[in-house]
Amino acid sequence: MKDKIDNSDVIPEIFEFSYVPFLGPSKLFRFENGEFFPSHNILENNEKIVPTEKQWMRFWEKIDKLGVWEWSEHYIIPEYVYIDGDSWNLKIHFGDKKIDCSGSNAYPGKDGEIVENKITFRRLLLALNKLIGVSTIDIRIES
Repeated sequence: MKDKIDNSDVIPEIFEFSYVPFLGPSKLFRFENGEFFPSHNILENNEKIVPTEKQWMRFWEKIDKLGVWEWSEHYIIPEYVYIDGDSWNLKIHFGDKKIDCSGSNAYPGKDGEIVENKITFRRLLLALNKLIGVSTIDIRIES
């Protein structure tokens, strides 16, 4: 386990993420007191994950580059509402920046528009994997 960081400038007040694929196990993260608590199916021994200051800074840069702070509240394609598929939720409060969004069979595109492909969302998953230092989320998502 990595050492805790003292720099509160990089630590969010709230960070929650869930990804529930149609096939495969759910991925859930909760961040509290400087540590991530992943769902039981991510780490074998349920250890806590403590990102370094450098990991946080890279994550925030990636989040800014992806335009996550401008994402819409909901990503749903109406004709796919009743079809089984993936669902996800993201909630981050970091200083004056806040995002609380979700999707079902739809994802934010390059400029936040609703799209069926997962390219931008996949980049968020890659950033999250790097933040927590383990490959916990299957990033082999088709584009």
